[in-house]
Amino acid sequence: MNSGVTNRVITKTLRHHCRQILSPQYDINKSSSAYHTVNFRKKNENRNHCHFPLSQHLSQKNLLFGSSPIHLSFQRNFASEIKDFEKMFNTAVTASKELIPAEEAAKIAGSALPEFAKSVADWKIVHLAQNTLLNMHDFTGLPWWASITLSALMARAVITLPFSLIQMHNTGKLQSIQPELEQSIKLLKNEANINVSYHGWPEKLARQHYTLAVKKEWSDLVQRENCHPAKSYILVLIQLPLWFSFSIATRNLSYMLPHPDVSAQITYMEMVVGGFGWVKNLTDVDHFLILPVTLGLLNLAVLETHNMFRVGEPTKFDRWRMNLFRFISVALVPIAAYMPAATNIYWITSSSYGLMQAFLLNSTRLRRFLGVAILTPEMEHPYRHFYKNLKSRLRLA
Repeated sequence: MNSGVTNRVITKTLRHHCRQILSPQYDINKSSSAYHTVNFRKKNENRNHCHFPLSQHLSQKNLLFGSSPIHLSFQRNFASEIKDFEKMFNTAVTASKELIPAEEAAKIAGSALPEFAKSVADWKIVHLAQNTLLNMHDFTGLPWWASITLSALMARAVITLPFSLIQMHNTGKLQSIQPELEQSIKLLKNEANINVSYHGWPEKLARQHYTLAVKKEWSDLVQRENCHPAKSYILVLIQLPLWFSFSIATRNLSYMLPHPDVSAQITYMEMVVGGFGWVKNLTDVDHFLILPVTLGLLNLAVLETHNMFRVGEPTKFDRWRMNLFRFISVALVPIAAYMPAATNIYWITSSSYGLMQAFLLNSTRLRRFLGVAILTPEMEHPYRHFYKNLKSRLRLA
């Protein structure tokens, strides 16, 4: 077995324990007395990492278990830890010799995946998301389900939250120019009627001039406030690739993709036992369907929350869009039922963050802090407006 592979298995298996045992540096000062003095010195660079060559570990082991006499207080304080460390070390060495054979690993990597899915696994954006998950797991030492959850929360908070604030600010500016635009439209209509009635303009010519004048007024207002509607779609252009890349990345880790090498096998074995509760194996589907159903309910809750915070009657396009998203949320449930539990955990975490963000970004204090205009009584008390719509939807009032 390659020593580098063995070292990585040992390192990952003993991560938590070696932070406590191997981070001190033991300096044994020989003296003329019968016993040796043991000094402990912490090294800052060793507090958070335990990547050590196997030869260095063996020298540490010889130092601890050598024939040199050790002070009794050291033996009393560390005897139990040393025994546990020896047992864990032997277990890790044994595990490193039981890696999945290359043929079986390739079979797992290619099982139930079409060719286009395998090609997507090797995209650069997916590699970036996959490395983020691996680095988060190695840095924190958390189990895999917690590492995926923390990575999803940090990605949404660091990447999508700033664009959500930009979208909210831009939408507020668009709403603030609506009264001025409506007043200009009334004046332009009167002007068009005057041109037809008193100046003898054909209705077609007057309508063309009216349409061009409205467009120019709208363009001038948008340019003045710097609130082009296209800015509101930047969030979608950022969030969709982020969601897609992390979804494929969690699937890659569950199927040892894109290359079923030794590193992928080690991660796969960690994820097999890196779950919680009823989903101990994150590479397998949720046989109880709890995660897929929870995902569907959360997605519907996010949609309905945005809808209940809405001020004014929805347009025909808004109703069509809501129905489309509802259909997608329901259709995602059977798809999630065939996805690994790791992917479901990422999806649920992302949807839970979206639900929490929907409530927080409607706060009146946050809107005033960001300078977003509050134009209606419903926006002055958004949570009362939400509660009123909720009761109306549930037919409680």
